[in-house]
Amino acid sequence: MSKAQHQGEAPVSLFEDLPAVDARQEQAARQARSAAKRQGAARLLQPNRRQIELRASDLESLVGEDHLARLVWGYVERQDLSRLVEAIKARGSNAGRSAIDPRILFALGCTRCSAAWAAGARWRG
Repeated sequence: MSKAQHQGEAPVSLFEDLPAVDARQEQAARQARSAAKRQGAARLLQPNRRQIELRASDLESLVGEDHLARLVWGYVERQDLSRLVEAIKARGSNAGRSAIDPRILFALGCTRCSAAWAAGARWRG
């Protein structure tokens, strides 16, 4: 800033340090803007604010050391679910979608039951 600006005087121009604009350049810029308007509206990629974001992260870092999910998963890992695995028809290179691991489904059920039990235990007193 110049001394005049420090003393409270208004600057002469916001861009006083820039060189003067050539009239030919100004006319060419106006013509380019006019030509762009005649070509129609600009095609823009706009953000989708409702898009779900995928983040690279591992499940271990998302679950705390003392979280109920760790207790439930420890229990589920000790269970013999081989009969459920044997009933799965998606095998090898056969067509079709892979099945959800029965351990995951069992863990979800156990978590739901334990949460319901904990809510009932707190409610009763």
